[in-house]
Amino acid sequence: MEPVKFDPPKDNFLQKVSDLCTKHGVVFILDEMISGFKWSIKGAQDYFGVRPDLSTWGKGIANGFSCCALTGRPTSWNWAAFAVREPRRFFSSPRRMARKRRASPRLIASIDAFEREGMIRVELGPRRRPASTPR
Repeated sequence: MEPVKFDPPKDNFLQKVSDLCTKHGVVFILDEMISGFKWSIKGAQDYFGVRPDLSTWGKGIANGFSCCALTGRPTSWNWAAFAVREPRRFFSSPRRMARKRRASPRLIASIDAFEREGMIRVELGPRRRPASTPR
C-alpha cells in the first residue's frame, strides 16, 4: 500500500495496518515509489513511524534515472526468496539493470546529496517516533 498520497494518514492509520498484518501473519509492504524521499530520507515510513516488512522505491532514488529498489527486514527477504547473508546487500536484475548501470552511481550520489544538503523537509507538525524504534 502507499503510505501517503496527498494528505497525511490520520489516527495512526499506518501503525494500525501494520499491527493487523502482524496479528494475522500478513507481510506488510509499503509502496514508496511516489512518497519515498518526499517525507524523509528513509521515506514516509520513517516520518510516520512504521516499519514495513518490505518497501518498494522508484526512480526518485536515482534522481530520475531508471532505477528501483526493494528494501526490508532480513526475515522478509528470506520469505521473498532472497537469501541475506550480510546486513546490507545490493543486487541488480540481470535483465533490466545490466543495460542501466549508470543508475546505480546516481542512486548513491542522490542519497548523499539529499543527506548532505538537507533537501528533504516536511513541515506538518510534530513527528512521530522514528521507525527504527522497536515495536
